[in-house]
Amino acid sequence: MPTGENFSGLEARVRSFLDDLPGPALIVTHGITLRMFRVIAMGLPVSQIAQMPVKQGAVHLVKDGRHSILN
Repeated sequence: MPTGENFSGLEARVRSFLDDLPGPALIVTHGITLRMFRVIAMGLPVSQIAQMPVKQGAVHLVKDGRHSILN
């Protein structure tokens, strides 16, 4: 979308949100933001965002730098 948020804006927003979290949290979001949350939380380069799988309606758990999908 020409006037929408770009990847650097999304990255900044997600980093700020994660920095402000006091502890573990359940976050409900859409696909691209889910991908961004995971690359940041896992310490991966943002260039790997396309490799992040997204499963509709699933719980994606990120803990200790690792990702798993709970059914």
